[in-house]
Formats: sequence, structure tokens, C-alpha cells
Amino acid sequence: MNELEHRAAEAAPRPGTESDADGLLGRLELIEAEPLAHRAALLEQLHDELLVELQRSDRSGE
Repeated sequence: MNELEHRAAEAAPRPGTESDADGLLGRLELIEAEPLAHRAALLEQLHDELLVELQRSDRSGE
């Protein structure tokens, strides 16, 4: 994991916390500050993580 991915992962929302939205917004701010090529990759990664979280919540009935 490179430095950019590490910073983005640290800013990722933590499920079940009040700061879920704040964490996501902070992570998006970090992504938007990056050059376009990095943004595309990081947004794709974020999409994949959010999709996994949604699928997990569907299976667990949350």
C-alpha cells in the first residue's frame, strides 16, 4: 500500500460510528486533492469498499 492509499484508508469511515459521514467526506476530500489519475484509482477503490459494505449489511440484515 502506498502513502496515498494509506492516508485514504485511515480516513475511511468506520462502520457503526457517528463519524461515518465525516470519515467518508474526509476521505473524499483527500481523494479530490490528488491528480486525476490517482483520483480515478482511489474512487474505484472507495466504490469497491462501499459495495462490499452494502452487500455485507444486506446479508446480515442491518
